[in-house]
Amino acid sequence: MTSFFSISLRAALILLKFLFIVLYTKFSSVENVGVYALLVSSLTIVVFIFGAELHSSACRDVVIEKEPSKKNMIFSTHSFFACVSFISLVLIYFVLSYVGYLNHFYWLGLPVVFLCFLELYSQEVGRYLLMTGQPIASNVIQLIKGGLWVIPVLYLMSKSPEDQHLNFVINGWLIAVLIATLIGLVCLRKELKFTANIDLAWLFSALKRARVYWFVAILAQFQMYSDRFILNYFSGAYEVGVLSVFQNFTNVIQTFVQVGVIGIFLPKLISAYHEKELSSYIQSIKSLMTQSAIIIIAIALALLLSIKTVLALIDKQVYFELLDVFYLQIISSVLLTLSLLPHIVLYSMKADNVLFKIALLSLPFYLISLALLVNLYGIYGVVISAIFYNAFLILCKSFYAYKFIKGSVNDTKNII
Repeated sequence: MTSFFSISLRAALILLKFLFIVLYTKFSSVENVGVYALLVSSLTIVVFIFGAELHSSACRDVVIEKEPSKKNMIFSTHSFFACVSFISLVLIYFVLSYVGYLNHFYWLGLPVVFLCFLELYSQEVGRYLLMTGQPIASNVIQLIKGGLWVIPVLYLMSKSPEDQHLNFVINGWLIAVLIATLIGLVCLRKELKFTANIDLAWLFSALKRARVYWFVAILAQFQMYSDRFILNYFSGAYEVGVLSVFQNFTNVIQTFVQVGVIGIFLPKLISAYHEKELSSYIQSIKSLMTQSAIIIIAIALALLLSIKTVLALIDKQVYFELLDVFYLQIISSVLLTLSLLPHIVLYSMKADNVLFKIALLSLPFYLISLALLVNLYGIYGVVISAIFYNAFLILCKSFYAYKFIKGSVNDTKNII
């Protein structure tokens, strides 16, 4: 039942985001859509950099820890770190503004800096809700900050010139994420509370443990969003706009699997592996794979059947002319989502170094192939390089996940 409600809430979020992308694409120019995509990409990368993946240690500690006072210490110290990150971000922003570097990015104003912080902290709050057994509450705040604000923003955009659209988006998003963060904190109050007990020793230890995940996450974000910046360099914001629209459509595959399946099974995997309950651990992996496969197939088919109707609603010929890119993007998104499954298994088994090595060694080859193929084939080069890269990730991560699981089985047999 929890899984059903979580998927329902995420479905509502996806529908609202889908509505926003379709109508924003209809109301605004292709270039504006491209600039919005670059804004989202930049914000996401900044959030990962300043978040330092501390949640990878903190959330795992909260799941394992039994003492409420220690859980509160972890949460409070994590919140303290988020505030320090925000102050650092503000200082960097003023330095970059002073030297004139941000003049090239007219959309990077102070509201975006506050948006970065609130987006970071709201994500951490959402993760704590998941780890404390409140997936529905977590998805509610995701719905607020990710979807509900688009309705008034779309109305304002329909009545205003194109040059004001991006400001509406930034301000609407900022207000929504602030409200979502406050609601999330209220939902957490019974499980986690703010205390004056800021444990710097735990913080430095957690950051040390998280450093591999941080490097992996940064590499993953550069892999995920570098295509937009490279395509912008070679072809401009126009093709970035087309690519981002197709990516937003196909990203629903990954989103449904992450929230409807991974979000439910990840705490179970971490707990079962920590308690050495191997049979329960393997059964959870099988359920993870089965439910993910069903969702992937269902959504991919729905996208294939509905895309032409959606493009007819947008009513811009360029998207029909590049429809082949969409079909290739579906393949890429399916492969990317499949690569998350062995990734989650390795994460739950604390195989941090393996994930780091795979990301570190494979990313340079991906970026080189991406630049070469985009230079030769433009937007088509983006999706072709992503298909090969995601297929490679599936093979590598699956190999190591199987190897780790087999090793755990053998260890258990030796103990028996």
